[in-house]
Amino acid sequence: MEEINFALNLGIIFGVTTNPLLFAKSKVKFKETIEEICNKVRTEVHVQTYGRKSEEMIKNALKLADLSKIIVIKIPANTEGIKAIKELHAMGVNTTATAILSESQALTSALVGANYVAPFYSRAQNFGINSLKLIAHIYQLYKIHNIDTKILVASIKTPKQAIDSLRIGAHAVTLPYNVLIEMLENPAIIPIIEDMHKAYEASFII
Repeated sequence: MEEINFALNLGIIFGVTTNPLLFAKSKVKFKETIEEICNKVRTEVHVQTYGRKSEEMIKNALKLADLSKIIVIKIPANTEGIKAIKELHAMGVNTTATAILSESQALTSALVGANYVAPFYSRAQNFGINSLKLIAHIYQLYKIHNIDTKILVASIKTPKQAIDSLRIGAHAVTLPYNVLIEMLENPAIIPIIEDMHKAYEASFII
């Protein structure tokens, strides 16, 4: 929560995405943590539902949606996930189609009403997929066909990946805390700032 508070106080983030793998590692209380995040963020909190079949995904998604109106349900963009997104869209529940590694996943997710699609930048590269080309192609596809679904790039490991994604057409990126800090603290400017401090210390008088 300290990292979330820090990022929120900067005023440069517009929501929080959560990750089931990180929840498992941290061993925090899931429901209480989600509610605490929602109380602090007050914009959007993306939370992944659970289930191997669409019916189970939907049941758990509705439980999550009941926790807060700002929750956006993350759902893997496979066959069962697409079925779940379609049903949840009909119920007025906002969704993010996650684990996007192909244009076809992005298209089918959008067609059934996903509010966001989340291409996995680093995961895609691990499979030999050109991540930037994937993002650009999804953007072009949506633009040509007047699709309103937003591109939210995940699995970002470096500031360059984040900036490149936004430049190529992504509407937003979700960053781990360490990447956010790297974007704020460029080592190259340290000596420049130090020179400024020294100059002011010698002459700055008000």
